[in-house]
Amino acid sequence: FSEPEPELPPATQIGANTLGFKVNGKNWVPKDEGMYPPGSSIVRANGGGGRLSILNTMIVGGFQANSDNKMTSTFYIELYNFTAYKTYSAITMILDNKWSTSKNQPWKLEISKYDTTQRIIAGTFSFVGTAKDGSTINITDGRFDIKYYKEQ
Repeated sequence: FSEPEPELPPATQIGANTLGFKVNGKNWVPKDEGMYPPGSSIVRANGGGGRLSILNTMIVGGFQANSDNKMTSTFYIELYNFTAYKTYSAITMILDNKWSTSKNQPWKLEISKYDTTQRIIAGTFSFVGTAKDGSTINITDGRFDIKYYKEQ
């Protein structure tokens, strides 16, 4: 039996710790099967989470894991030199450490909320992911609404 395709989370701006997008038309939503227990240092809910490093790199990401706690898929957005609302020097979006943003392929990231008091970052994204072997995938309808933590 196969699991039904998960629904994409709504595009909210409340710190719901959600992440989702379509990969070539098929929904991708984080699923962690309890990989990180409550109280662990990984901030996430439903497999999505975020952090702002001491070097001002904002990372929003999530993963999927099977019932044996083996990671089956990962996704990250990294915003480098993220110093203020919508201000960053470079961006990388990566699926499964294989397909990533490329200067030769279209991509879009819209940050709709960045709240440093409540530590919420939310937005939408899409990109054509390119692998080293030249293969591509289409990431569409991406959205995230994350409560991030700040490294000390």
